[in-house]
Amino acid sequence: MAHGEGSIFKTKDAKGRDRWRVEVTIGHKPDGTRVRTRRTAKTHAEALQIRRQLVTDRDEYELSFDNPTLNDFALWWIRDVRALRVKPSTAYDYEYRYRKMIAPTFGSVRLNKIDSRAVASWAKDLLRTYAQESVNGALRVLKMVLGGAVEHGHLRTNPAVSIPRVSSQRATRRDNPPWNSHECRRAVNASEGHWFGLPIRLALAYGMRRGEIMGLRWGDIDFDANELHIRRSRREYLAYGSDGKSRLESTESKPKTRSSLRTLRIGENMHEVLWAASVASRNGPFVGDDDYVVESPASGGPISATLFRRGFEDFLESNRLRRVRFHDLRHSSAQNALAAGVRIESVSQALGHSRIDVTKSVYAPSVQSLDDEFAQGQQRNLFGSDF
Repeated sequence: MAHGEGSIFKTKDAKGRDRWRVEVTIGHKPDGTRVRTRRTAKTHAEALQIRRQLVTDRDEYELSFDNPTLNDFALWWIRDVRALRVKPSTAYDYEYRYRKMIAPTFGSVRLNKIDSRAVASWAKDLLRTYAQESVNGALRVLKMVLGGAVEHGHLRTNPAVSIPRVSSQRATRRDNPPWNSHECRRAVNASEGHWFGLPIRLALAYGMRRGEIMGLRWGDIDFDANELHIRRSRREYLAYGSDGKSRLESTESKPKTRSSLRTLRIGENMHEVLWAASVASRNGPFVGDDDYVVESPASGGPISATLFRRGFEDFLESNRLRRVRFHDLRHSSAQNALAAGVRIESVSQALGHSRIDVTKSVYAPSVQSLDDEFAQGQQRNLFGSDF
């Protein structure tokens, strides 16, 4: 960003003596306002020397005026620049990740003091507290913010651009795996008598995500055709005001990928479960297409993320089931289907994965029956018999 070579003005001090004032533009505030620095010299030659030094310092990014802290730049960039290109909930998600995972380390650091080594160390340290996916999400936000700093002339290069996605051994070998088939059957049996039983069955039967269950409406279920259509996802997020205070808001949108828009067949058992749920709902048995399948027991409207979480925790505790994340029920659904012999192509399509290699990389390594099937097939091919 060019700022010019500055100006020199002749003036007088309070005692009437000649003085030379040096003024150099050294940067711009986020709103475009110029930031100037001024010095006073006794002679014109001294003024020339001061101006040269100020311009040199400015061009080498040694002055702090054109080098705001990451907090000052990031919050402006996310709210006033990036927010124009993404959905409001996405912009709020960027700010949430920034405040929670980036600002504690880099918020008060000036932009030109952030280097690639510091970014790499920060990402590595985060893995001690957060999951791999969360760390990579925060790294993505930091790269975007620093990229914006380059575009706006605060940095010459992005110090985070060369930092690769992090990986963790915890992500490949979990200490607390999803439920096995026995645990899934226990949960299904226990779901019949619990108010939170329907989300349990939807997650285990179809591998539905939490947001897809929260956004499911009765108009998405075709009892005549025995089909369940996944058309949207509901989520809650923290929205931040100009004062930095947060408030909880909710939004509905299409699922994360085009392949997540899918149609699932309803078996006989699930047909009965869903029909009974429609009859027992607040507006049952004459539910409207816009009524939510999983509703708040108090209001009949959409269930909140907080109540959803509490319902799951109560379900686990009441039935003495091993504690897992709700998202792990999706993993349980996929792994148990593969172990039961369901084709991986069918599992991938039912889960709404965009590519079958995603399904293979996430679930196939955890399914022993796939390895056994290969070994047994080779035994028959080579030796004419099974184990």
